[in-house]
Amino acid sequence: MALRFPHYALLAPVVLSVPIVAIALRGCGATEASPGDSADSSVDDVSLFSPDSPSSTPTSPPSNSGVPADPCAPQPIPSTVPEGWEEYPVMDCKYRIYVPSNREYLPSPLIWEPCASTTGPLSYDCRQIHMDWPTEQPNTTGVVPSLAFVDPENAVVIALRKVYELTGESRPTAFMSMVVEADGVVRQAIWTDYVPLQEMMAWPGLRSIARGKSSWVINEMDRPNGFVRRVVNLAGDDVNLRPPVLYDSPIGGEEEASVIAGNQFYLLYGSSFRIRKWGDTTDIAYPANGGGGGIYGGAYWVGDTLLMNLAVFPTYALLRWTEQDGTQTLVGFPGDKTKGATNSATDGKDLVWIQGEDREPDDKHFPTRWIMTSKYSTDPSQIEPRRVIPWAQKPIVSSTPPQVGCGFAAFRVSPETPEEKGLLIVRLSDGVSWHLPNVLKMYPDGTPLSVGWGGPIALTCDELFAVYKETSVYNIRRVRLDSLGPGTPPPN
Repeated sequence: MALRFPHYALLAPVVLSVPIVAIALRGCGATEASPGDSADSSVDDVSLFSPDSPSSTPTSPPSNSGVPADPCAPQPIPSTVPEGWEEYPVMDCKYRIYVPSNREYLPSPLIWEPCASTTGPLSYDCRQIHMDWPTEQPNTTGVVPSLAFVDPENAVVIALRKVYELTGESRPTAFMSMVVEADGVVRQAIWTDYVPLQEMMAWPGLRSIARGKSSWVINEMDRPNGFVRRVVNLAGDDVNLRPPVLYDSPIGGEEEASVIAGNQFYLLYGSSFRIRKWGDTTDIAYPANGGGGGIYGGAYWVGDTLLMNLAVFPTYALLRWTEQDGTQTLVGFPGDKTKGATNSATDGKDLVWIQGEDREPDDKHFPTRWIMTSKYSTDPSQIEPRRVIPWAQKPIVSSTPPQVGCGFAAFRVSPETPEEKGLLIVRLSDGVSWHLPNVLKMYPDGTPLSVGWGGPIALTCDELFAVYKETSVYNIRRVRLDSLGPGTPPPN
């Protein structure tokens, strides 16, 4: 792929042929996909808005014609947009994003390089994404924190957003949002130029990925008050070059909600929970049983089962929904406020959660806290809780979910002691653990700066994938588990 930035060329043709799900597109210029459509674009499907086409010039009526300007009229493609990409109008054409005209123009795969460190040699085997795109600012954002999943073949698929910056700019210039195999091809990509915050804030943000599915959300916000006026979800098959507008909720319209993608189903996550099947706009279930969606943290799909962490003080429990049985408590303590369970994750084999115990009526936190595990099951009677090791930090709720894979679990930890912050990896069979610490740096004026680990995003049989921040630069690191050493035995 050749970028129209000076001196940058990223060329890697990719050819795939995968059917897409038929989902109606909404908004100006949208069409309806038929079941026989293909994700590949034929010659006839290539946009007339390509930069080399005469149609790429605006066709709106002259301003003095008395005819209102057409917001969906073609506009020249900005020079920053990758070559071979075309406009994809969404949000009634008020906001313009760009996508590859065919799979040949998808960006090149990720390149991995040894991890860089300004704090000395690393004690583990580590690779990070090589930033082969324009990031010339000294404190560039790099890769926006990401999402990932591990497929049954132990391959990792990542959703991320590259931040493009050019010399002389004091802000991001553009964003490349993509779904990419860690060691394979890019499946889906979206380009958007930066929109000044004083006008509106609207660019594709990561929302969720599942096997073969992805969802992106665009929030349109009023300025300067910052109120969200509209939420548009692009969601469907992750090989679709034009991700369909699956759910559009403008002010005065439908409830504002984001899409959490599953295999057969998806969840609309807003002030309430609503489950729908792909290709259908009918609500088939309300798994929160009438409770507000905001009280449930970390809703995620495991196959066709939805897991939800109920976290509303003083009640903490892990719920699950299936089409057959509806919503049930998977791990919880009905009527017992001295205990709670939340912050869960599973790879479909092992279930992990944080459990608090021994809370008195006036306690804000649980005095006793454990990392717990059980073999995974959707049947509450088959859950057999087992303590692994103590949980050091006071809150049992976390905005960063753990990851589970191949008998290990990884957590972002932020206890009160600074040297204990970072990542915690635990072997579930015996409680042996490994701590990857953050680094506390000092600015010249004496101001402390904690740099290091964000959340874990995937855990395979061989590697941990996690977000890492070096000064102001975000990246993704992959750490080999067999390079971590013997680990720390569990406390007696």
